[in-house]
Amino acid sequence: MKTQEDKYIVGVDVGTTKVCTIVAERTPGGLSVVGMGLSQSQGMKKGMVYDIDQMTDSIARSVSEAEKMIDAKIQDVIIGIAGEHISGFSAEGMVSTPSGIITERDVKRVIDSAKVDNIPPDKKIIHIIPQEFIVDDQRHILKPVGMYGRKLKANIYIITGNLHAIKNVIRCCERAGLVVRNIVLQSIASAEAVLFPEEMEIGTVLIDIGGGTTDVAVFYNGSLVHTVEIDIAGNHITSDIAVRFGIPRNVAEDIKRKYGCANANRISEKEIIQGVRKAGPGQLIDIPRKELAEVIQLRVEEIFDRVKTGLDASPFPKYIRNVVITGGTSQLPFIDEIAEKILGLPVRIGYPQNISGLQDIESPIFSTAVGLVIYASKNIPIYEAKPYTSGQGFLRRFREKVKQWFAFLFS
Repeated sequence: MKTQEDKYIVGVDVGTTKVCTIVAERTPGGLSVVGMGLSQSQGMKKGMVYDIDQMTDSIARSVSEAEKMIDAKIQDVIIGIAGEHISGFSAEGMVSTPSGIITERDVKRVIDSAKVDNIPPDKKIIHIIPQEFIVDDQRHILKPVGMYGRKLKANIYIITGNLHAIKNVIRCCERAGLVVRNIVLQSIASAEAVLFPEEMEIGTVLIDIGGGTTDVAVFYNGSLVHTVEIDIAGNHITSDIAVRFGIPRNVAEDIKRKYGCANANRISEKEIIQGVRKAGPGQLIDIPRKELAEVIQLRVEEIFDRVKTGLDASPFPKYIRNVVITGGTSQLPFIDEIAEKILGLPVRIGYPQNISGLQDIESPIFSTAVGLVIYASKNIPIYEAKPYTSGQGFLRRFREKVKQWFAFLFS
Protein backbone atom coordinates (compact mmCIF):
# COMPACT_ATOMS: atom_id res chain seq x y z
CA MET A 1 0.00 0.00 0.00
CA LYS A 2 1.45 3.37 -1.07
CA THR A 3 1.57 6.39 1.23
CA GLN A 4 -0.88 9.30 1.17
CA GLU A 5 -0.33 11.56 -1.81
CA ASP A 6 -0.37 15.36 -1.63
CA LYS A 7 -3.50 15.48 -3.77
CA TYR A 8 -5.60 13.88 -1.00
CA ILE A 9 -7.32 15.87 1.73
CA VAL A 10 -8.58 13.77 4.65
CA GLY A 11 -11.18 14.83 7.19
CA VAL A 12 -12.00 12.77 10.28
CA ASP A 13 -15.21 13.52 12.15
CA VAL A 14 -14.63 12.11 15.64
CA GLY A 15 -18.08 11.95 17.22
CA THR A 16 -19.90 10.32 20.09
CA THR A 17 -21.76 7.76 17.96
CA LYS A 18 -19.58 7.44 14.87
CA VAL A 19 -16.17 8.15 13.40
CA CYS A 20 -16.39 9.18 9.76
CA THR A 21 -13.38 9.54 7.47
CA ILE A 22 -13.68 11.30 4.12
CA VAL A 23 -10.89 11.37 1.52
CA ALA A 24 -11.16 13.94 -1.25
CA GLU A 25 -8.90 14.98 -4.09
CA ARG A 26 -8.69 18.19 -6.06
CA THR A 27 -9.84 17.88 -9.67
CA PRO A 28 -10.29 20.47 -12.43
CA GLY A 29 -14.01 20.39 -11.61
CA GLY A 30 -13.50 20.87 -7.86
CA LEU A 31 -13.30 18.49 -4.92
CA SER A 32 -14.20 14.86 -5.46
CA VAL A 33 -14.66 12.25 -2.73
CA VAL A 34 -12.66 9.13 -3.53
CA GLY A 35 -12.76 7.27 -0.21
CA MET A 36 -14.70 7.01 3.01
CA GLY A 37 -14.79 5.00 6.20
CA LEU A 38 -17.41 4.73 8.91
CA SER A 39 -17.13 3.03 12.29
CA GLN A 40 -19.14 2.97 15.48
CA SER A 41 -17.61 5.33 18.01
CA GLN A 42 -16.69 3.86 21.37
CA GLY A 43 -14.85 5.60 24.16
CA MET A 44 -16.32 9.10 23.82
CA LYS A 45 -19.24 10.83 25.50
CA LYS A 46 -20.42 14.37 24.69
CA GLY A 47 -17.14 15.20 22.97
CA MET A 48 -14.93 13.94 25.82
CA VAL A 49 -12.75 10.83 25.55
CA TYR A 50 -13.27 8.46 28.48
CA ASP A 51 -11.53 5.37 27.05
CA ILE A 52 -8.43 6.07 24.95
CA ASP A 53 -8.03 2.46 23.78
CA GLN A 54 -11.60 2.17 22.53
CA MET A 55 -11.52 5.58 20.89
CA THR A 56 -8.20 4.84 19.20
CA ASP A 57 -9.61 1.60 17.80
CA SER A 58 -12.74 3.39 16.52
CA ILE A 59 -10.62 5.96 14.67
CA ALA A 60 -8.30 3.29 13.28
CA ARG A 61 -11.20 1.22 11.92
CA SER A 62 -12.77 4.20 10.17
CA VAL A 63 -9.48 5.30 8.62
CA SER A 64 -8.66 1.73 7.57
CA GLU A 65 -11.89 1.50 5.56
CA ALA A 66 -11.00 4.69 3.71
CA GLU A 67 -7.44 3.47 3.07
CA LYS A 68 -8.77 0.35 1.37
CA MET A 69 -10.82 2.46 -1.03
CA ILE A 70 -7.89 4.63 -2.14
CA ASP A 71 -5.20 1.92 -1.76
CA ALA A 72 -2.98 4.30 0.17
CA LYS A 73 -1.85 4.80 3.76
CA ILE A 74 -3.45 7.83 5.39
CA GLN A 75 -1.34 9.96 7.70
CA ASP A 76 -2.18 13.69 7.57
CA VAL A 77 -5.72 14.59 8.67
CA ILE A 78 -7.90 17.49 9.71
CA ILE A 79 -10.24 16.67 12.59
CA GLY A 80 -13.51 18.11 13.80
CA ILE A 81 -14.29 18.63 17.47
CA ALA A 82 -17.41 19.49 19.45
CA GLY A 83 -18.80 18.90 22.91
CA GLU A 84 -19.90 20.51 26.13
CA HIS A 85 -16.39 21.87 26.69
CA ILE A 86 -16.66 24.19 23.66
CA SER A 87 -17.62 27.81 24.29
CA GLY A 88 -17.59 31.04 22.32
CA PHE A 89 -17.76 34.74 23.07
CA SER A 90 -17.55 38.08 21.30
CA ALA A 91 -14.80 40.66 21.86
CA GLU A 92 -14.04 44.15 20.59
CA GLY A 93 -10.83 46.03 19.96
CA MET A 94 -9.80 49.47 18.76
CA VAL A 95 -6.50 51.10 17.73
CA SER A 96 -5.44 54.32 16.06
CA THR A 97 -3.62 54.24 12.72
CA PRO A 98 -0.91 56.94 12.84
CA SER A 99 0.01 56.74 9.15
CA GLY A 100 -3.61 57.13 8.02
CA ILE A 101 -3.33 53.98 5.89
CA ILE A 102 -4.21 50.67 7.51
CA THR A 103 -1.40 48.11 7.50
CA GLU A 104 -1.12 44.44 8.39
CA ARG A 105 0.47 45.49 11.66
CA ASP A 106 -2.60 47.61 12.50
CA VAL A 107 -4.90 44.64 11.92
CA LYS A 108 -2.76 42.45 14.16
CA ARG A 109 -2.77 45.11 16.84
CA VAL A 110 -6.54 45.55 16.81
CA ILE A 111 -7.16 41.80 17.03
CA ASP A 112 -4.62 41.53 19.85
CA SER A 113 -6.41 44.35 21.66
CA ALA A 114 -9.70 42.44 21.34
CA LYS A 115 -8.40 39.21 22.82
CA VAL A 116 -9.46 38.64 26.40
CA ASP A 117 -6.69 37.99 28.91
CA ASN A 118 -8.78 36.13 31.45
CA ILE A 119 -9.28 32.89 29.49
CA PRO A 120 -8.89 30.09 32.07
CA PRO A 121 -5.65 28.08 31.81
CA ASP A 122 -7.59 24.89 31.01
CA LYS A 123 -9.26 26.60 28.00
CA LYS A 124 -7.45 27.21 24.74
CA ILE A 125 -8.38 29.17 21.63
CA ILE A 126 -9.54 27.06 18.68
CA HIS A 127 -10.77 29.80 16.33
CA ILE A 128 -10.47 33.58 16.15
CA ILE A 129 -13.12 34.76 13.68
CA PRO A 130 -13.18 38.40 12.59
CA GLN A 131 -16.85 39.31 12.21
CA GLU A 132 -16.19 42.80 10.89
CA PHE A 133 -13.69 45.63 10.85
CA ILE A 134 -14.78 49.24 11.21
CA VAL A 135 -12.66 51.94 9.62
CA ASP A 136 -13.61 55.28 11.18
CA ASP A 137 -17.41 54.94 10.88
CA GLN A 138 -17.53 52.56 7.91
CA ARG A 139 -18.78 49.12 9.01
CA HIS A 140 -18.89 45.61 7.56
CA ILE A 141 -15.33 45.60 6.21
CA LEU A 142 -13.66 42.18 5.94
CA LYS A 143 -10.17 43.10 4.66
CA PRO A 144 -9.19 46.62 5.72
CA VAL A 145 -5.49 46.55 4.77
CA GLY A 146 -4.66 49.40 2.40
CA MET A 147 -7.71 51.51 3.26
CA TYR A 148 -7.48 55.09 4.47
CA GLY A 149 -8.57 55.69 8.04
CA ARG A 150 -7.47 57.05 11.41
CA LYS A 151 -9.33 54.62 13.66
CA LEU A 152 -9.65 50.84 13.26
CA LYS A 153 -12.09 48.73 15.25
CA ALA A 154 -12.58 44.96 15.17
CA ASN A 155 -15.45 42.77 16.31
CA ILE A 156 -14.26 39.19 16.64
CA TYR A 157 -15.67 35.89 17.85
CA ILE A 158 -13.41 33.61 19.88
CA ILE A 159 -14.06 29.88 20.24
CA THR A 160 -12.30 27.97 22.99
CA GLY A 161 -12.20 24.36 24.11
CA ASN A 162 -10.95 22.38 27.07
CA LEU A 163 -7.21 21.84 26.61
CA HIS A 164 -7.13 18.27 27.90
CA ALA A 165 -10.27 17.25 25.99
CA ILE A 166 -8.65 18.37 22.73
CA LYS A 167 -5.30 16.79 23.57
CA ASN A 168 -7.00 13.47 24.36
CA VAL A 169 -8.65 13.39 20.92
CA ILE A 170 -5.29 14.20 19.31
CA ARG A 171 -3.64 11.48 21.38
CA CYS A 172 -6.13 8.92 20.08
CA CYS A 173 -5.40 10.01 16.51
CA GLU A 174 -1.66 9.71 17.13
CA ARG A 175 -2.06 6.20 18.51
CA ALA A 176 -4.04 5.34 15.37
CA GLY A 177 -1.00 6.39 13.29
CA LEU A 178 -2.30 9.80 12.21
CA VAL A 179 -0.79 13.28 12.18
CA VAL A 180 -3.33 16.00 13.04
CA ARG A 181 -2.70 19.01 10.81
CA ASN A 182 -5.67 21.13 11.84
CA ILE A 183 -8.57 21.26 14.30
CA VAL A 184 -11.95 22.69 13.31
CA LEU A 185 -15.17 23.20 15.22
CA GLN A 186 -17.65 20.71 13.82
CA SER A 187 -20.41 23.26 13.26
CA ILE A 188 -18.02 25.41 11.20
CA ALA A 189 -17.17 22.36 9.11
CA SER A 190 -20.82 21.37 8.69
CA ALA A 191 -21.65 24.89 7.53
CA GLU A 192 -19.11 24.54 4.72
CA ALA A 193 -20.96 21.46 3.50
CA VAL A 194 -24.63 22.39 3.87
CA LEU A 195 -25.08 26.18 3.85
CA PHE A 196 -25.29 28.37 0.77
CA PRO A 197 -23.26 31.62 0.82
CA GLU A 198 -26.42 33.73 0.69
CA GLU A 199 -27.74 31.92 3.78
CA MET A 200 -24.63 32.91 5.70
CA GLU A 201 -25.21 36.50 4.59
CA ILE A 202 -28.90 36.96 5.47
CA GLY A 203 -28.82 35.26 8.89
CA THR A 204 -29.10 31.49 9.33
CA VAL A 205 -29.03 29.13 12.28
CA LEU A 206 -27.29 25.80 11.67
CA ILE A 207 -28.41 23.09 14.11
CA ASP A 208 -26.22 20.00 13.98
CA ILE A 209 -27.88 17.28 16.06
CA GLY A 210 -25.32 14.59 16.73
CA GLY A 211 -25.27 11.68 19.12
CA GLY A 212 -23.92 13.35 22.26
CA THR A 213 -24.48 17.07 21.72
CA THR A 214 -26.45 19.49 19.59
CA ASP A 215 -24.22 22.19 18.10
CA VAL A 216 -25.87 25.49 17.20
CA ALA A 217 -24.15 28.12 15.07
CA VAL A 218 -25.50 31.48 13.91
CA PHE A 219 -24.15 32.97 10.68
CA TYR A 220 -24.73 36.58 9.65
CA ASN A 221 -23.01 38.86 7.13
CA GLY A 222 -21.00 35.85 5.96
CA SER A 223 -19.44 35.13 9.35
CA LEU A 224 -20.01 33.00 12.41
CA VAL A 225 -21.38 35.31 15.11
CA HIS A 226 -22.71 33.03 17.87
CA THR A 227 -22.54 29.42 19.07
CA VAL A 228 -24.52 27.35 21.55
CA GLU A 229 -23.61 23.86 22.79
CA ILE A 230 -26.56 21.78 24.04
CA ASP A 231 -25.98 18.57 26.00
CA ILE A 232 -29.05 16.80 24.57
CA ALA A 233 -28.98 14.95 21.26
CA GLY A 234 -29.74 11.68 19.47
CA ASN A 235 -28.43 9.36 22.17
CA HIS A 236 -30.93 10.81 24.63
CA ILE A 237 -33.76 9.89 22.27
CA THR A 238 -32.42 6.34 22.10
CA SER A 239 -32.22 6.14 25.90
CA ASP A 240 -35.79 7.43 26.23
CA ILE A 241 -37.04 4.70 23.90
CA ALA A 242 -35.09 2.00 25.76
CA VAL A 243 -36.44 3.09 29.16
CA ARG A 244 -40.03 3.61 28.01
CA PHE A 245 -40.40 0.18 26.41
CA GLY A 246 -37.89 -1.82 28.47
CA ILE A 247 -35.73 -2.77 25.51
CA PRO A 248 -31.94 -2.89 25.01
CA ARG A 249 -30.27 0.30 23.77
CA ASN A 250 -29.12 -1.29 20.52
CA VAL A 251 -32.68 -2.41 19.80
CA ALA A 252 -33.97 1.06 20.68
CA GLU A 253 -31.48 2.62 18.26
CA ASP A 254 -32.56 0.22 15.54
CA ILE A 255 -36.28 0.93 15.82
CA LYS A 256 -35.59 4.67 16.08
CA ARG A 257 -33.85 4.54 12.72
CA LYS A 258 -36.37 2.25 11.05
CA TYR A 259 -39.67 3.49 12.48
CA GLY A 260 -38.91 6.77 14.27
CA CYS A 261 -40.87 9.94 13.60
CA ALA A 262 -40.53 13.35 15.24
CA ASN A 263 -44.20 14.32 14.83
CA ALA A 264 -46.65 11.89 16.45
CA ASN A 265 -49.60 13.52 14.67
CA ARG A 266 -48.25 12.09 11.42
CA ILE A 267 -48.59 8.48 12.63
CA SER A 268 -51.75 6.38 12.62
CA GLU A 269 -52.78 4.64 15.84
CA LYS A 270 -53.19 1.45 13.81
CA GLU A 271 -49.49 1.12 13.01
CA ILE A 272 -47.78 -1.54 15.15
CA ILE A 273 -44.10 -2.50 15.32
CA GLN A 274 -44.20 -6.22 15.93
CA GLY A 275 -41.73 -8.57 17.61
CA VAL A 276 -39.45 -6.10 19.36
CA ARG A 277 -37.00 -7.83 21.71
CA LYS A 278 -37.21 -6.82 25.34
CA ALA A 279 -34.29 -6.75 27.74
CA GLY A 280 -33.83 -10.25 29.08
CA PRO A 281 -34.16 -13.73 27.58
CA GLY A 282 -36.44 -14.30 24.64
CA GLN A 283 -39.37 -11.96 25.34
CA LEU A 284 -40.91 -10.08 22.42
CA ILE A 285 -43.35 -7.17 22.52
CA ASP A 286 -45.38 -5.12 20.07
CA ILE A 287 -44.96 -1.34 20.15
CA PRO A 288 -47.52 1.11 18.74
CA ARG A 289 -45.59 3.31 16.33
CA LYS A 290 -47.53 6.38 17.44
CA GLU A 291 -46.40 5.75 21.02
CA LEU A 292 -42.82 5.52 19.80
CA ALA A 293 -43.26 8.84 17.99
CA GLU A 294 -44.64 10.48 21.13
CA VAL A 295 -41.52 9.51 23.06
CA ILE A 296 -39.30 10.89 20.29
CA GLN A 297 -41.31 14.09 19.89
CA LEU A 298 -41.01 14.99 23.58
CA ARG A 299 -37.23 14.89 23.43
CA VAL A 300 -37.05 16.64 20.04
CA GLU A 301 -39.22 19.45 21.41
CA GLU A 302 -36.88 19.77 24.38
CA ILE A 303 -33.89 20.10 22.03
CA PHE A 304 -35.51 22.91 20.06
CA ASP A 305 -36.76 24.60 23.23
CA ARG A 306 -33.13 24.67 24.41
CA VAL A 307 -32.04 26.01 21.02
CA LYS A 308 -34.61 28.80 21.25
CA THR A 309 -33.50 29.69 24.78
CA GLY A 310 -29.88 29.87 23.64
CA LEU A 311 -30.75 32.07 20.67
CA ASP A 312 -33.00 34.37 22.68
CA ALA A 313 -30.13 34.98 25.10
CA SER A 314 -27.98 36.27 22.22
CA PRO A 315 -28.20 39.63 20.45
CA PHE A 316 -29.00 37.98 17.10
CA PRO A 317 -32.62 36.65 17.04
CA LYS A 318 -33.85 39.65 15.04
CA TYR A 319 -31.29 38.94 12.31
CA ILE A 320 -32.15 35.26 11.82
CA ARG A 321 -34.17 34.46 8.71
CA ASN A 322 -34.07 30.69 8.45
CA VAL A 323 -32.88 27.44 10.04
CA VAL A 324 -30.94 24.49 8.63
CA ILE A 325 -30.86 21.19 10.52
CA THR A 326 -28.20 18.57 9.84
CA GLY A 327 -26.54 15.60 11.56
CA GLY A 328 -27.84 12.07 12.00
CA THR A 329 -30.91 13.00 14.04
CA SER A 330 -32.08 15.37 11.30
CA GLN A 331 -33.10 12.26 9.36
CA LEU A 332 -36.10 11.73 11.65
CA PRO A 333 -39.18 12.28 9.48
CA PHE A 334 -40.98 15.60 10.07
CA ILE A 335 -38.37 16.94 12.48
CA ASP A 336 -38.46 20.14 10.42
CA GLU A 337 -42.13 20.62 11.32
CA ILE A 338 -41.38 20.52 15.05
CA ALA A 339 -38.50 22.95 14.60
CA GLU A 340 -40.68 25.39 12.63
CA LYS A 341 -43.39 25.27 15.30
CA ILE A 342 -40.99 26.05 18.17
CA LEU A 343 -38.54 28.41 16.46
CA GLY A 344 -41.08 30.21 14.29
CA LEU A 345 -38.78 30.22 11.26
CA PRO A 346 -38.54 28.42 7.90
CA VAL A 347 -36.59 25.17 8.28
CA ARG A 348 -34.86 22.86 5.83
CA ILE A 349 -32.71 19.75 6.21
CA GLY A 350 -29.06 20.29 5.27
CA TYR A 351 -27.36 17.77 2.97
CA PRO A 352 -23.71 17.86 1.86
CA GLN A 353 -23.25 19.80 -1.39
CA ASN A 354 -20.56 21.38 -3.58
CA ILE A 355 -18.64 18.13 -3.77
CA SER A 356 -18.72 15.23 -6.20
CA GLY A 357 -17.74 11.59 -6.00
CA LEU A 358 -19.28 8.84 -3.93
CA GLN A 359 -23.08 8.86 -3.84
CA ASP A 360 -23.07 7.33 -0.34
CA ILE A 361 -22.06 10.64 1.25
CA GLU A 362 -25.28 12.44 0.29
CA SER A 363 -26.67 12.18 3.81
CA PRO A 364 -26.71 14.58 6.79
CA ILE A 365 -24.63 12.13 8.82
CA PHE A 366 -21.64 13.03 6.60
CA SER A 367 -22.06 16.82 6.80
CA THR A 368 -19.18 17.43 9.22
CA ALA A 369 -16.69 15.09 7.54
CA VAL A 370 -17.44 16.49 4.08
CA GLY A 371 -17.25 20.01 5.48
CA LEU A 372 -13.81 19.32 6.92
CA VAL A 373 -12.28 18.59 3.51
CA ILE A 374 -14.07 21.60 1.96
CA TYR A 375 -12.77 23.81 4.78
CA ALA A 376 -9.23 22.50 4.31
CA SER A 377 -9.34 23.07 0.56
CA LYS A 378 -10.48 26.70 0.95
CA ASN A 379 -8.25 27.77 3.82
CA ILE A 380 -4.56 27.71 4.66
CA PRO A 381 -2.69 24.69 3.21
CA ILE A 382 -2.86 22.42 6.24
CA TYR A 383 -0.18 19.97 5.19
CA GLU A 384 2.50 22.65 5.05
CA ALA A 385 2.08 23.51 8.75
CA LYS A 386 3.57 21.76 11.72
CA PRO A 387 1.27 19.11 13.19
CA TYR A 388 -0.73 19.32 16.37
CA THR A 389 0.59 16.94 19.01
CA SER A 390 -0.66 15.85 22.40
CA GLY A 391 2.73 16.63 23.93
CA GLN A 392 4.59 19.79 24.94
CA GLY A 393 4.39 21.35 21.48
CA PHE A 394 0.62 21.69 21.65
CA LEU A 395 0.51 25.26 22.99
CA ARG A 396 3.15 26.44 20.53
CA ARG A 397 1.10 24.94 17.69
CA PHE A 398 -1.93 26.97 18.77
CA ARG A 399 0.12 30.16 18.65
CA GLU A 400 1.28 29.25 15.15
CA LYS A 401 -2.32 28.75 14.10
CA VAL A 402 -3.16 32.29 15.18
CA LYS A 403 -0.34 33.55 12.93
CA GLN A 404 -1.80 31.52 10.05
CA TRP A 405 -5.21 33.18 10.54
CA PHE A 406 -3.51 36.55 10.21
CA ALA A 407 -1.79 35.39 7.03
CA PHE A 408 -5.14 34.28 5.62
CA LEU A 409 -6.67 37.70 6.36
CA PHE A 410 -4.03 39.38 4.26
CA SER A 411 -4.14 36.95 1.34
